[in-house]
Amino acid sequence: MLHLHQKKSVPCEMDFITQYIEFTRKCVQWSQECLSIYRKQLLKACADGNLLVITCLLNQGWSTEIATKNRYTLLLIASAHGQAEAVELLLSRGANVHARQKNQLTALQIAQARRHTNVEKVLEEYFKKQTQEVPPQLKAVQPCF
Repeated sequence: MLHLHQKKSVPCEMDFITQYIEFTRKCVQWSQECLSIYRKQLLKACADGNLLVITCLLNQGWSTEIATKNRYTLLLIASAHGQAEAVELLLSRGANVHARQKNQLTALQIAQARRHTNVEKVLEEYFKKQTQEVPPQLKAVQPCF
């Protein structure tokens, strides 16, 4: 009797495993679709200057360095669209000001080419602030004798 019971449970267990694998596959697919939607929303928010969406997604852990297939990072997108406040926000959150897109242009070069003087000003002030900040001096180590 026990032997017959075991034979019947094997197909049942296989059905469960098959269903579990299919369920897991669909969850992964759904998760990837959601991530793609959030990624697109973040890229669009940078182009539109939607600070609320940018802040919300960055607070959820999205990187300032995600990029399009042409290597436009969030900062490059905001610069290209003249979104000075978004540029400030991204810089404050650690965006790489030296990032270059596919044609090797930086955020400043893109802003200059598109005549976004508001963005140029923000970036130039950022560079100026970076060069003014002097690293703290190392204190001389006093001998222990």
